[in-house]
Amino acid sequence: MDKQGGIVNGECYWLKCENDNEEDLLWLALAVANSTFIEVFYDHRFNNKLYAGRRRFITQYVEQFPLPDPNREDAKAIVDLTKGIYCKLPSAEADGLMRELDERIWRVFGLTAPRMRLTALRHISLHRFNSSISPR
Repeated sequence: MDKQGGIVNGECYWLKCENDNEEDLLWLALAVANSTFIEVFYDHRFNNKLYAGRRRFITQYVEQFPLPDPNREDAKAIVDLTKGIYCKLPSAEADGLMRELDERIWRVFGLTAPRMRLTALRHISLHRFNSSISPR
C-alpha cells in the first residue's frame, strides 16, 4: 500500500477505489493478494506459470481473485491486522503477524492452510472484486 505517492518500477499491481470511503477494500485486497491462499487459488484456477514457476498476475486473472464479504467481522479483522502490519514494517513482530494474517485469509474462505482440499476451493462462495474497485 503506497500512502506517500511513491514511484515504483512497474513490478506491482495498481488498484484504485472509485470512492474515497472504500479504502478498506484496498487493504482487504492487499491482504488476500499477498496470501498463500491466492497462490493456491491461482494455480488451481488458471494453471498458467512462467519459467521457474512464476505466476503472471495480469488483469484477466487478478479481476477474478475472490474477496470475502467486506462487511463480515472476520474480514474487518483482516483489514485491521493488515493495517497494523503495515505500521510495523519491517520488524520481527510484523513477520509474525503476517503468518497470522495468512492463516486468517484461509479461514475467512472456510479453509485451513496448508491441508486444504482443492475440491473445497471449487465450492466456496466467492465474491469477486466489487465494481467500485478496478485494476489499473
